[in-house]
Amino acid sequence: MKEYKGYLIVVLACLTTTGLWILSKSDLGSVVASPFIAIGQLLALLGLVLMAANLFFATKSRLIEKYVSGLDKMYIIHRLTGSFAFVFLVQHPLFFVLSVLPNKVLAYRYLLPGADISYNLGIFAEYLLVLTFIFIVVIKLPYHLWKIAHKLTGIVFILGVLHALSIGSDIAVYLPLKIWIYLVAVVGLLSYIYTTLFYRKLGPRYDYLLAKIEVLSDVVNLYLKPIMRQLHFDAGQFCYIDVESDLTGRELHPFTISSGQIDGLVRVSAKKSGDYTHKLEHLSLGSKVNIYGPYGTFLSDIPDVDGKVVLVAGGIGITPFLSLVQRNILNAKYSKLSLIYSVKNLGDAIFTDELNLHIKKMKDSHLQVWATSDKGRITCSDLSTINNGLDRTKYYFCGPKLMMESLTKQLTSLGVRRDDISFEDFSFL
Repeated sequence: MKEYKGYLIVVLACLTTTGLWILSKSDLGSVVASPFIAIGQLLALLGLVLMAANLFFATKSRLIEKYVSGLDKMYIIHRLTGSFAFVFLVQHPLFFVLSVLPNKVLAYRYLLPGADISYNLGIFAEYLLVLTFIFIVVIKLPYHLWKIAHKLTGIVFILGVLHALSIGSDIAVYLPLKIWIYLVAVVGLLSYIYTTLFYRKLGPRYDYLLAKIEVLSDVVNLYLKPIMRQLHFDAGQFCYIDVESDLTGRELHPFTISSGQIDGLVRVSAKKSGDYTHKLEHLSLGSKVNIYGPYGTFLSDIPDVDGKVVLVAGGIGITPFLSLVQRNILNAKYSKLSLIYSVKNLGDAIFTDELNLHIKKMKDSHLQVWATSDKGRITCSDLSTINNGLDRTKYYFCGPKLMMESLTKQLTSLGVRRDDISFEDFSFL
């Protein structure tokens, strides 16, 4: 139930908007008489509310993250609200056009700029919204350009709010609805300003230096040393890093922390899968690295020593579990662990020696490397064999989304409670 808290906020906001819009109608007969206009009005209001929610859930606020149980949940809601806002707002002028057809002169008033500034604000917002959608979704832009295009959503929101407040519609005649839309506007605008202008200065930032670079096959490990304040994190958490280097640029990139709290160093591990990650091994030692975080709640509810734990990692998904087994040296509560390290070929299991070094110090814990080229994809039946059954066990998965969803579906079909299965959807990173 806890993963639905964020959705509850959005649903309540939409229901509040719909209720106030209905109350703004002195005569509901007007809704029946002009259904296209009524639908267009409601779509516009709901679209603005969803855009504000979209901006709100993009703030990376750790307070909101804690409430919705993970930054991955925040970004899923961010994507969904953005998608629905786009659909609603694009349809908004189309319903107004339908209401006046076949009068083409009036129809053009909703589609083309004219003398009325309040209408023009809405039309420009629509054009920019469609353009932003093309840049973000249709065209596969480089990451740094994609980030710039993504910021246009805030401009769309501002134009949309100005249009709604100046058009002389239901908002102007019904004070409760006007106050509500002003509140929505403030939340969306403050969220956009914070994310765009102030996050890097006011966010959870820690200053580090690049102390060591290690390349293991197609994975780059960066070892970071604190300049002053040290980042304190839990196993399974991740952070955003900003390397002050012309080589990589200054965009924020997220990486899971793959070390424990030992020697004050923070290690992040990245698979070389794009331009940015391929450049990491060529960074200069001593480069300043700004860390933002930590984020994530993936392994926060691992039970004490009297429970069994099964961890399944797919490829680079091993990184949060690397942090977990290292921290066990300092905190003995993590015990009775079965860690399955799934890779395509045995040679791809580049962290096997490191894992064995730590796991052998842990009571009732063992590591199994699973090569899919030899054994096929791991299944629920395999987990049962490794764990001596499926009951009284907490399951944690990290890796390809297909793997995590498949194992979850298999386990729940055999009676394992969904609350006993955890995985963090790192695909949003």
